[in-house]
Amino acid sequence: MEFFIEQIRLILPVLGIEFFREAPKPSMHQTPSASPAAQEHDGPVFELTHKKTGISARAREIDDDFVVLSGSLAVPHWISKAKANASHSYSKLQQKLMDNGQIKQDQSTGLARFTEDVAFSSPSAASAVILGRTDNGRLSWKIEGTQTNYAAWQDQQIQKSTASESVSPAT
Repeated sequence: MEFFIEQIRLILPVLGIEFFREAPKPSMHQTPSASPAAQEHDGPVFELTHKKTGISARAREIDDDFVVLSGSLAVPHWISKAKANASHSYSKLQQKLMDNGQIKQDQSTGLARFTEDVAFSSPSAASAVILGRTDNGRLSWKIEGTQTNYAAWQDQQIQKSTASESVSPAT
């Protein structure tokens, strides 16, 4: 039964179902200065870059949250031109993070900067807030220094999990 629940917890978020998801706790997340062993346990660092705007952001998946790391850059306001998107939930989230001081505008660059690690429910929520428009974060976030996107990495994790379980002897 435990194996079944573990597999469900792993697969359902891939399908966009957050049934077992706990509320994010960004203050408990480790920063990049954590020990290499802790970083390896938490998985790779993902990066999101947008050359046109000069945005560069880093994130990690920690305890089922997608955590954008302090110092990451973002656009300072929602830029989508569609009227319907002006009241998009990610637009409201971006504004809330700005109001709370978790993202502050950097006058020297014209961009905004994350002042602390911020947990998001998905990589798409994180990339939308960073880019100021809706975005498929599963494709936009890439493992730092590679072209492997978040979706491919997540598929690899599922394959590794199923492969290791099929090799393990039954108890």
